[in-house]
Amino acid sequence: MKNYFILPLLVVVFVMPFESLTAAHAKARLMFNDQTQENVVILSYKAGLLTYKESEKDLNRKRVRAPKLESIYFIQPKIFIEAMALYNGRNYAEAKEKFIECEMAYKSIDTAPNNYSSLAGFYKMECSRRMFDLSSLSQEMEKFLKTGLTRESHIQQLEVNAFWEAVRLKEWDRLDRLAQAWQKRKVTGSQRAQIAYCHGVALESLSKKDPHKLSKALIAYNIVMSADFTASVELVIRATSNTLALYDRDEGVKRAKDDVGTQANAMFRMVEISDKIEDWQGVEKHARAYLDAKHRKKAALVSYLFAKSFDKRNKANDALVFYSMVYARYMGYIRISAPATKRVMEILWDRNLNEGEVVGEKTLTMSDRQQAYQKIGYAFIASTKKIRENSKEITEAEKIALDDVNALVIKYERSGQVKTMEQVKEEREENRRRGRRND
Repeated sequence: MKNYFILPLLVVVFVMPFESLTAAHAKARLMFNDQTQENVVILSYKAGLLTYKESEKDLNRKRVRAPKLESIYFIQPKIFIEAMALYNGRNYAEAKEKFIECEMAYKSIDTAPNNYSSLAGFYKMECSRRMFDLSSLSQEMEKFLKTGLTRESHIQQLEVNAFWEAVRLKEWDRLDRLAQAWQKRKVTGSQRAQIAYCHGVALESLSKKDPHKLSKALIAYNIVMSADFTASVELVIRATSNTLALYDRDEGVKRAKDDVGTQANAMFRMVEISDKIEDWQGVEKHARAYLDAKHRKKAALVSYLFAKSFDKRNKANDALVFYSMVYARYMGYIRISAPATKRVMEILWDRNLNEGEVVGEKTLTMSDRQQAYQKIGYAFIASTKKIRENSKEITEAEKIALDDVNALVIKYERSGQVKTMEQVKEEREENRRRGRRND
């Protein structure tokens, strides 16, 4: 059983298979005021009157309405489950097709509370909105029957769609006034991001006549960029892209010292977004731009993600170079340096070149595996030992990251494929005694 909604004529979701939509009959459990309940097949719901039968094969029809009927618990149809899976995977075009199918299949119950025709219709519009298909959204809003919606966030989203209609019509002054009117209204994080994005678009357009509005547009976009990424991914990407475009084309914005932080934040968000959606070429591009602009606040993390972008594209040599720069430059920043060190160790171990082999123009003076163990892992653990033992600011996550590196050092030491540090020290002492040079 999933997601109970406690409302008059309550609707609760059961996840059960529904193999055929040809009859378009909704399965549900009815709760009566005498505390009895019954699993039924609903044929229709009109003006509060429910028509149903006890099974698909039953020829008898029954009718009931409130107050005798207390609640309806609809069983979630398979088509809706499939549509939501596509929607949550951001495959909005395919999800929309299935939502349309579901909406039409259950049209006979579209006035029942929280029915799956209305829910499918609502998410159909959400697909249009998330794809920025504002023309379709406008047409769908005109035809949508909201009677079946019961959740406050769904009902309020229908109101928020007025902002998108204003964007479609390019009614920038009205949108500006609308955004100001909604400032104190309680909305979800996703809805706040939508309002801020639409307002930013309006202010950007209005700034052509009133340049002072451009800074307000940047502030609006910054609100979007600070939103929950998972709930508003499309908006975050658009707002970030719009912000960077403003810096690229507007000399006034480029020169505005007060906006340096906003610019840096926008550039970092593009790196972060690209990482989350696994666009590794995008990570490289945006990270390089951030670092070339000499922004410092997130430089360590951006440098790590820059190295990671090569690693994820199997460019091992480039990844080695940039990961090595990260742990050398930011060794005290354990959150970054420890995973960078670990990946350098793993890449070297897997590459497994021997002493004397040539990489580019460099001849290796130590085998990859010995270097991974001795020069990288062991040296890093030794250098960060005091931080691990004495720092009052080190977090549990950072301790775990250090322990992961140490565990890999121990694993390599016990592999039998490298000289242990004890052997290395003995060899150095013997060389010193004999007057030989230690590398």
